[in-house]
Formats: sequence, C-alpha cells, structure tokens
Amino acid sequence: MTDQASFITAAWLQAGAGVLSVAAMVWLAWLTRAYARDTRNAVAEMRAGREASAAPSLVISLVRTRTGDPGAPMPCLANAGVGPALDVAVKLRYTPGGPEWSLNHSFVGAGDFVITEPEDADWRNRNIGKFPAGMRLEAEGTCRTVFDTTVAFRRSFEVAVAHATVVRTEQQKGART
Repeated sequence: MTDQASFITAAWLQAGAGVLSVAAMVWLAWLTRAYARDTRNAVAEMRAGREASAAPSLVISLVRTRTGDPGAPMPCLANAGVGPALDVAVKLRYTPGGPEWSLNHSFVGAGDFVITEPEDADWRNRNIGKFPAGMRLEAEGTCRTVFDTTVAFRRSFEVAVAHATVVRTEQQKGART
C-alpha cells in the first residue's frame, strides 16, 4: 500500500469515527431525555397518589337533635376521608323554598363531624313530618387539603327518605337490645 492510499484510508477512518461519535452523542441525548421524561411522570404519579391518600371527603347527612327526638333532624357535615379538611366553607339549603345558611369551619378532621342548623327557629325545630314531599338538603362548598389543594364538593339528598332510613335503623337497633 502506498503512502497516499494509507493516508486516504486513515482520513476515511477518522471521518467515520467522527460520524460515529456524533451519532452516539445524539443517541445518548435522546436516551437521557426519555429517562428524564419518565422520571418526571413517575414523580407526578407519586405526588398525585400521596395527595389522594390524604384527601378529605365531605358528606352531608341528618342526625337526631340533642333532645333525642327522631322527628327533628339536624344537618351534619362529616369528613369521611382519610385526611383533614381545612378552611371548610359550605352553603347549605333546603330546596325548594327553605332557608339557606353557611357553615365555615377551620378544621374538620378525618372521621369528625360538625352539626349545623339554620338560623331560622321555625326550620331549626321543624319535625320531619312537616317537611314537604320532595324536600332536599343541598350542600355546596370548598375545603383545602394538607397539600394546599382546593377541593370543591356538592351533595344533595331527599330529606324524608334519608331521615326515614336513620329512624328505621335506630328502631331496629332498639328492637335487638
């Protein structure tokens, strides 16, 4: 092989090595980007799972009054979730035609409840038999989680049906004892 042929071969080998180096660097950059994207997605999923595992779940129900009269229900806001509800702001109303009132509470812990009642004394002491058929209790509001996420909720149920279930359950418990 002549000196000129070996020089050309060496030049081609150097050029090929340069192309291979550039291709390897492009492949490594693409691979690094893919790993970074997958890691970012995994972190977002873990964060969402952690937030969901400590989320409050606010529910509205009826409970007996402090006098024990099963005919006079009182609205109760309970946290059925596993995390506390912070800065709870709820508007409650009996529809159609009933009063509307607000409940603001700074903290409702997991498993805790807050009993509330309308300011109107006529509605506060109303016997379940005086509620019109189809009367609904509606609650709508927001709260914050421990991760400073705002959670909005809306709950509604028919008063007579829900209260009849509570009274029937209590009567069954009394029959067993």
